[in-house]
Amino acid sequence: MIKFNRITKVFEHVGIDKVIALNSIDIHIKQSEFVVVIGTNGSGKSSFLNAIAGKFICDSGEIILDDKDVTKKPEYRRADIVGRVFQNPFTGTSPSLSVIENLRIAELRGQRRGLTNGLTKHHRDNYLKLLNKLEMGLEHRIDATVGLLSGGQRQAITLLMATMRKPKILLLDEHTAALDPKAAEQIVKLTRKVVAENQLTTVMVTHSMSQALDLGNRTIMMHEGRIIGDLFGEERERTKTQDLLNIFNELRKNELLDDNLINLIQDEYY
Repeated sequence: MIKFNRITKVFEHVGIDKVIALNSIDIHIKQSEFVVVIGTNGSGKSSFLNAIAGKFICDSGEIILDDKDVTKKPEYRRADIVGRVFQNPFTGTSPSLSVIENLRIAELRGQRRGLTNGLTKHHRDNYLKLLNKLEMGLEHRIDATVGLLSGGQRQAITLLMATMRKPKILLLDEHTAALDPKAAEQIVKLTRKVVAENQLTTVMVTHSMSQALDLGNRTIMMHEGRIIGDLFGEERERTKTQDLLNIFNELRKNELLDDNLINLIQDEYY
């Protein structure tokens, strides 16, 4: 479903050294796999998602999505098969519009729009059914402005919008990081449900060590633009959160990771 063949991306900024965001990445993610990606800040996690989504064109290598070569295709040419949820719920919604208006926009994404694309009773009834499945009471707030919803409710709407048109690939970019623990737990539960029901090939970035092993069926560790670990099957089942921390500590011992980042990781765990 997702294939990277020696993908490399280097960012250059005036007055700043070159940053190798992705360094000859080779990976094959099969259909319906749920992959969780962890790593330090600047390890290439978000660049990995952006390369899949087409936010930039890579410097070298080949990207295959759903058996199609999309290496040189921009983001809008991949939007029909890729859905995405960001850390900030407002990134995927229009906060000044109502829930139902946002859902209609999501449903029309990629289609030609005209006078026949307005909201009808049929659309309203269908959206009420979808919102009811979220089990967050949002079916009673279908006319509410999205900007007035709680963070968890907004993120639930964003997740629904990203999957309404049944994308082949779902990208989750730290989509629980900005939420309080209770809301994050709700979104994690909803994520499991949506991914399973739609059999979505999913790639999720997180800083949470517990999510890295608890969600999905494969865990990838990144550092300095490279994949340094790929856990699945029995090996993943045997791996504990402390084992992941030990890997990061080993990087520190080898002077590949500074103490401040290690402290951030340990604070999240403990």
